[in-house]
Amino acid sequence: MNKVEILEYLKLITGELTDAYNTAPDTAETSDSLYYIDTARELVDELTTRLEDPQEEPVPHEDLRKEKEFSLTDDEAMVIMNVAQKETERRFEDSKEAN
Repeated sequence: MNKVEILEYLKLITGELTDAYNTAPDTAETSDSLYYIDTARELVDELTTRLEDPQEEPVPHEDLRKEKEFSLTDDEAMVIMNVAQKETERRFEDSKEAN
């Protein structure tokens, strides 16, 4: 597969993602789905830009940049997971008491 064929596929993918976004109802229930569709479309656009003009260094996608800036050690991650687990258990107990 050559560069031109890849760019054609990316154009088709962008069109499909646009159709998916435009046909989904804009409700609270679909807001996450619309966000992910839009993010996928942005990533495809970034890839297209990189293939069309490899000399130009595009700005990384916002979510990817945040992921790189935010990193935890294993110990820090375990502390966060333990706190989240205890909070989940507390909420579960609270909901049992409320019922």
